[in-house]
Amino acid sequence: MQSKLLERLPTLQKLHGVRGSAKSEFFMGLGTIGLNLTDLVYGGYWCTPRNSVTFAHTGGDGTHFSYVILDNELDDDSPIVMSCPANSEDSCTIVGENLRDFLCLGFHCGYSVLEQLSYSPSSFDILKDPFDDEADEDADSEFTDEFNGCLQHVISEFSLQPWDNWRSKLKALKQQYFDSLLMPFSDEVDRMIEDGR
Repeated sequence: MQSKLLERLPTLQKLHGVRGSAKSEFFMGLGTIGLNLTDLVYGGYWCTPRNSVTFAHTGGDGTHFSYVILDNELDDDSPIVMSCPANSEDSCTIVGENLRDFLCLGFHCGYSVLEQLSYSPSSFDILKDPFDDEADEDADSEFTDEFNGCLQHVISEFSLQPWDNWRSKLKALKQQYFDSLLMPFSDEVDRMIEDGR
């Protein structure tokens, strides 16, 4: 079943190939940049939209990235949602028009820190280029050679470009797709919370 789904998702297929080369080159593979690929499954957290299929997680606090299934269709053009179970108020953020677009969002910062987008508007600063003169001077201490090497590997493999006007783009994605998310029913959420998800 996984291989049939992957046939419809060539960008994800390519990302799995990049993961293979990253594993041999970087200690934590794509996990170095917060992009731990999984089988295509339902994320299963209280905040995971029912019409989504998870493909990766950050490795922290249950934050995961999923394709949004619209009109019963899952393909390379499906939008991407980030679900952050640790945030009880604003747990879902649309983070890409499709997988390639999502990969472009992480151009400067990788993917694990993207969960900060769900907490407060001030966290939008994480999308600045850490080596830009205007960026926080302390930021580049977080960006190790391993992290930069892995991120550059992904950027190179996909010929990624950073988002322009990312604040307005995030708002536009929310307006376009957020109401399409089918959130779990309250009794499902209660069970998941009892189970620790």
